[in-house]
Amino acid sequence: MLFLFLRLSLQNRSAFLTKNASLSTLRICSKKIHTSENFVLIALDYPILQAMVALKEVPELHDKIIVSTAKYLKLPIITKDKTLQKLPSIKTVW
Repeated sequence: MLFLFLRLSLQNRSAFLTKNASLSTLRICSKKIHTSENFVLIALDYPILQAMVALKEVPELHDKIIVSTAKYLKLPIITKDKTLQKLPSIKTVW
């Protein structure tokens, strides 16, 4: 399972899931995701990986994952990233 962006409200605090998140934070975030109607988990599978390889105009790996997933799902990206906003192949919102 891959978490691209995650910010959850936990008892009036915000919890950010980072690379060095504790196991308890991961469990709390995972439980919130699975019980929430606001999240849909998308597997990083072969069609998205194929799209990533073909995506030459985005140099940064994490941005490639985001853009490829959005293209695969035919969804816009919510971003302030100027590089992504300039891409003609994806719609951005912000």
